[in-house]
Amino acid sequence: AAVAAVFPGVPSFICHFHFLRDIGKDLLEKEYNDLRNGLKKHRVRALLRQKLKTIDQKSEGNTLRPEALIPLCETGAPFEKSLPMDLCRILIHWILDYPSQLAGYGFPFDRSHMAFYQRLEAASRILGRIPRMIQGPAGRSLRGLQNLLKKVASDRMLKKVVQQLNKNAEVFDALRQALSIAKKEGRNGLNDNGGEPDLDTIEMRVKAFKKWVMKEKRISGSRAYDKLISQIEKYWTKYNGPRNLDNFHGGD
Repeated sequence: AAVAAVFPGVPSFICHFHFLRDIGKDLLEKEYNDLRNGLKKHRVRALLRQKLKTIDQKSEGNTLRPEALIPLCETGAPFEKSLPMDLCRILIHWILDYPSQLAGYGFPFDRSHMAFYQRLEAASRILGRIPRMIQGPAGRSLRGLQNLLKKVASDRMLKKVVQQLNKNAEVFDALRQALSIAKKEGRNGLNDNGGEPDLDTIEMRVKAFKKWVMKEKRISGSRAYDKLISQIEKYWTKYNGPRNLDNFHGGD
């Protein structure tokens, strides 16, 4: 209101980053909180750190490098007694290093609990492919890790939450691409300038995005995207006027 009074007739635009952040919270927050609470219930982070501490105490100090483990696991070649413990240590470190794949934008752009869950699932699949290494006294550490990961990966409630979260995240990430800000593949954090596309290109992309979301809504019968669409239309009307909004509704 102050800008309109002091600078009459001068275009004023909303911040795409904050607009996206608000929409993302509305779209993702419920399932994201459910995922966080589900992981908290399993105490998986605390148990992984506890297990890592135990392994380090038992270690003889001569551990293999990660790149040396890969061919041994794949070929099924004879392995040293310490190899299962080395693999267990590496997998736990890799799981707990999930923040390294975040882009520095914060939620809802970065979804740290989702990244953590995905690494838990991936590590569980890896252990499922090497049954021979898990057997016997030497494989005790890996068996313990496998049991912990299986418990989380087989949680039906978490699976359902993650499935819906992935679906909503796909929609949110598509809007990020349309607005060309805080892109999924970006690594500049809050310094991302979005590539500075012209507004006509952004307008065209947002129109196409809305058509796609409306189609998805009709197919699924879900009302999850109603608020998203209403938010777009609200600010479109506010900053572009009713004539442009009619074009927006038309989808052309």
